[in-house]
Amino acid sequence: MRRISTHLPGLLVHAFFSILILISISVNAQVDGYKTVSGKIVSKEGLPVEFATVILKHAADSAVVKVEISGKQGSFNFEGITAGSYLISVNYIGFVNATFGPYHLSSAEVRKLTGDLIIKPYSKVLDEVDITAKERFVEIKSGKIILNIESSILSSGSTAYDILNRAPGVQIDNSDNIRLNGKSGVLIMIDGKQTFMENENLIDLLKNTQSANIQEVELISNPSAKYAAAGIASIINIRIKKDKNFGTNGVLSAMAGGSDLGEVYDPNFRYSTGLSFNHRNKTLNVFGNYNHADISQSKNILSFRQLANTNRTAIDVDFFSKQQRIGDSYRVGTDFNLGKGQIIGFLMNGTSNRIGIDKLNSSGILNQGSLDSTIFAESNQNRKLTNHIYNLNYKGSLGKKAGNLSVDLDYLSYDRTSLEYLKNNFRTASGSSYRENLDIKNSSPSEYTIQSFKLDYSVPLSESSSLDLGLQASKVKGESQLDFGSLVNSVFLPDARFTNQFSINERINAAFFSLNKDFKNSTLVMGLRVEQTNTKGLSITSSLLNSRNYLDLFPNLQYTQNLNKNNKLLISYSRRIGRPGYDALNPFLAYLDQYSFRSGNPLLRPAYTQVVELGNVYKDKFSATLRASFVDDVFLDLNEQNDQTFVNTIITKNLDKEFTYGLELNAPIEISPWWNADLNLQANMVKYSTGSSMGLFNNTSPDIIITTLQSFSLGKRLQAELSTEYESPTVYGIYNFKASYNVDAGFSASVFQKKGSLKLRFTDIFNISQNQYSSIFENLDLTNLNKNESRSAQLSFSYSFGKKTIKSARRRSTGSEIEQGRVGN
Repeated sequence: MRRISTHLPGLLVHAFFSILILISISVNAQVDGYKTVSGKIVSKEGLPVEFATVILKHAADSAVVKVEISGKQGSFNFEGITAGSYLISVNYIGFVNATFGPYHLSSAEVRKLTGDLIIKPYSKVLDEVDITAKERFVEIKSGKIILNIESSILSSGSTAYDILNRAPGVQIDNSDNIRLNGKSGVLIMIDGKQTFMENENLIDLLKNTQSANIQEVELISNPSAKYAAAGIASIINIRIKKDKNFGTNGVLSAMAGGSDLGEVYDPNFRYSTGLSFNHRNKTLNVFGNYNHADISQSKNILSFRQLANTNRTAIDVDFFSKQQRIGDSYRVGTDFNLGKGQIIGFLMNGTSNRIGIDKLNSSGILNQGSLDSTIFAESNQNRKLTNHIYNLNYKGSLGKKAGNLSVDLDYLSYDRTSLEYLKNNFRTASGSSYRENLDIKNSSPSEYTIQSFKLDYSVPLSESSSLDLGLQASKVKGESQLDFGSLVNSVFLPDARFTNQFSINERINAAFFSLNKDFKNSTLVMGLRVEQTNTKGLSITSSLLNSRNYLDLFPNLQYTQNLNKNNKLLISYSRRIGRPGYDALNPFLAYLDQYSFRSGNPLLRPAYTQVVELGNVYKDKFSATLRASFVDDVFLDLNEQNDQTFVNTIITKNLDKEFTYGLELNAPIEISPWWNADLNLQANMVKYSTGSSMGLFNNTSPDIIITTLQSFSLGKRLQAELSTEYESPTVYGIYNFKASYNVDAGFSASVFQKKGSLKLRFTDIFNISQNQYSSIFENLDLTNLNKNESRSAQLSFSYSFGKKTIKSARRRSTGSEIEQGRVGN
C-alpha cells in the first residue's frame, strides 16, 4: 500500500507566521463609547477574596464576554464593555459558585459599580448531616444541555463512550450508531472541533478517552454558524479538563473492576491508571496527561432470519465474542503568553490500541422448521489502531475596537492494521462432516492523514452588536485495503470477490459569518455558513472513480427573549449536512460469515436536515423545548437478502425522508436538602419513508425516553447516585426496536482530607440492558437480540496534589475534529 506524505503544507505554515508577525506589531487602542463594569468579591465576613475567577456573561444567553481574576482587595474591572444586560459569575475553591445580576448597562452610563459581591463557604451542616454544594450533573443553558462529569459518581472510572451511553437524549444502538433527540447522524466534537474519523474509529477513540480527563459534555441541539455544518442530528461536544491553578499540580487516578454477561459466562476484568499534570505561571503553562487501560468485555448476538423460498429456509445464528482492549492515550502541550492578551500554544495528543477478539459463531440452517446443517466458526482477530494529532494555535486581542483573532493549524495521522484467521467446520444435523473445513485469512489495513487550517475573528460593531467571521479548510487523504482468501496447506489463495484497494481524497473549504445583536430584553444571532466539498474515491481494484463536487449554504437563526425575570423564550432554525463515511463510499464486499456480507456504496448522497426549535427556560433551571427536524436523503444500513444463495448483505443506502417531531423537558428538582433529582423526558414521533426503487416504505412510531439521576448526601463524606433510563418501543429505519431499560448506582467517599476520593459504581444492576429488534422489509424477515456485557462493578480512586491557587485556564482545542469522525477502521 502506498505511504502518504506527512509534510504540512508550506503555504499554511507561511500564512500562520505571517499572521503572527502582523499581530505582534498591532497596537491596542482605547475606544470611546465603551463602558466599564467593576466591583469587589468578599466573603460573608466582609474579607476580600483574591484570585477568584470572575466571569462576565450576556444575561440573555449566558454567553461569556470576559473573564478576570480578582485582585488583592478582591476587586475586578471589566473594560471595553458595550451597553446591555449582564450576569457576573464567581468561582473560587472552597466557596459555592455564585451568579449575580442581571446588571443593566445603558448607553448613557460610562461605569457600572456592582458593589460587594458576597460568596459563601462550600458546605453547611443541617441536622448533623453534611450538605456539600457542588455543580449539578445536568445544567441547562440556552440551546444546549451541559453534563458536568466531575459531579457524577457514575462517570468515575468510565470512558467517554460510557458517559454518552447514559447521557439524557442520547442512544447508542448495537452497531454503535449514536443518536441524539431521536435523530441519527450526530457530530462528535472534541473541544469544539471536528474529529474527522469514521464511526468505528471514532468509537475506539471514545472508548479510550477516560472520564478522569473530561470536564464536561455539551449536547447542542441547534448549533450556530460558527460550528461546522456536518452532523444532521446536531452536535455532542466533549470538553477536555483544563487545570486553573498556578504552580505545579496534578491528579493520580486508578480503577479496577469486573463484568459479566450472565451466570453461564465467565467474568471479565478491567483496569486503568492515569496521571494528569499542570504547571502554570504568568507567562508559561505546561500541561499533559497519560492513561493506560486494559479492559475485557464479551458480547452475545442471537439472530433468526427467515427466507422466502419453497423450503421455508431459516438461518439461526448464535454469535459470541470476547474482546480485550489494551490502550494508551496521551495529551501534552504548552501555552506561552506573549503579553497584551496574546497567547501561542502547541498541543500534541494521541492514542494506541491493541485489540484482541476471540469469536465463536454457529449458523444453523433449517428447512421446514427442522435442522438441516450447522456451520461452526471460530476466529482470532488482532487489531492495532494508532492516531496522533499535532496542533499549533494562536489566540489574542488585536485591540478593543479591532477585536479578537484565533488561528489553528492541525496535522493528524491514523493507522489501522487488522489480521483475522477463521476456521469453518460444516456439520449435518446428526453431527457428521459434510465438507472439508474452510480456513480463511482476512487482512484489512488502512491509513489516513488530515491537514486542517482554521481562522476565527470576532469584532464589536457597536455598543450592542458584534460580528464573528471565520475560514476553515481541510484536506483528507486515505487508503484502505482488503486481502481475503482461503488457506490451503498453509498457502494463501486470494478470493477476488473480497479483495479490494481503495483511496479517498477530500477537500472541504468553509467560510461563515455570525451577527450578534443585543436589544433591551432580547438577543438575535443570525449566521450563514458556506461549505464547498470536493471528493474523489478510487477503487484501484476495479478502476472505478467516483467524484463529487458541491457547494452548500447553511443558514442559522437564534432568537432569545426575556419574557420576565424568570422566563426566557428561545427560537432557533438551522440547516445541516451529513456526509457519508469514507469507507461507506468504497465499493468493496466484506466477509462477515458464510451467509453474511457487507458492501460499500459509491452512489451514496449526502443527507440534508432542517431543524426548528421553540423553547422556554424557567429560572435557568427548568426547560421545555418543542422540536421538529426534516431530513432529505437520510442514509441508513439496510439488509438485502438473496433467497437462493441465503446470503444477507448489509449495505448503506439513502432513504427519501426522515421526520422527527418532539418535546423535551428538563427538570432539576430539590426533593430535600440531602436529595436532588435531574429528570429528562424525550417524547418524539419518528417517521421514515421512501418512494424510490426500493418501493413504497413507511415506518412510524413514537419514541419516548425517560432518564432520571438522583443524588443523595448520606453523611459528612459519603454521597450516592441512582440512575435509571427507559426507552419505549420505537423504529430506526427499517428496524423495529423493543423497549429497553437500565439501572446504575454509585457511591463516593472523600479521603485524605478531601484530596482523594473513592468511588464505587455498579452499571446495569439487573443485567437487563440489551437491544432487541426485528425487520420485515421486502423479502427480509429478521429478528435480532444483541447483548453487550453491560453489568459491571468498578472501584476507582483519585488523588489531587500540588498548589491550589486558582487562575482561569484557556480553552485549548484543535481546528480539525469532523473529518476525524469519518475515517474508517
